[in-house]
Amino acid sequence: ALGEARLLDNVSGRMRDRSLVALMGESGSGKTSFLNAISGRAQYAKLSGSIMINGRIACIEKCRRLVGVVPQDDVIYGALTVMENLVFAGRFSSPSGTTIQEISDLAQKVLLSLGLLSVKDRIVGSSESTPRISGGERRRCSIGVELMARPKLLLVDEPTSVSWCQRYCLLKMNSQFRNFCYSGFLVLSVGARFSVFDACHEYTQIACDNQRNDNCYRNSPATSKHISTLR
Repeated sequence: ALGEARLLDNVSGRMRDRSLVALMGESGSGKTSFLNAISGRAQYAKLSGSIMINGRIACIEKCRRLVGVVPQDDVIYGALTVMENLVFAGRFSSPSGTTIQEISDLAQKVLLSLGLLSVKDRIVGSSESTPRISGGERRRCSIGVELMARPKLLLVDEPTSVSWCQRYCLLKMNSQFRNFCYSGFLVLSVGARFSVFDACHEYTQIACDNQRNDNCYRNSPATSKHISTLR
């Protein structure tokens, strides 16, 4: 709850290990608020409820190092190359004693999995100035920065907002994402682009739509029926 406004109510769900989860809903339905809540980044609001990991109630603050969060706005350094952004992130997120060579090797693997090897030496640029890489490449670079920490849970807010092609390619790479999130899952917040739902059928789907006062549907006949009414 934020002030007198209740942003989310009666939202619950279960996400299995090594699964790809689509968090779906129309604009304003609370997807980003939900991601902020479960990642410990909703200090601006009053929260109630609990998060359980392996059947035990978990403390968000103690689990934050296990969670990678890619926000809607890219958080990367425009003056650095794609490779330098990943190595820079790796130096801060890697365990003590990790060598620069080990960080560079991991960065190479991340670049390969995200299809960024061909642009690894390009300056990222910024949205204000002339960009040096495409919007889709910037998005994947942001995801790569979080993958450098080898999170067990990766939350990606609007990962495929650039184009249908980028959205399709990102979902094709889910096996590579699971290799990095070796004991976690990937959450995709896809806004109102419900065509992505079909690509996630073999995984878990969550649909949020506060306007109907029904927050979540999960792996039930109601899910497909509800999604079909929103397309």
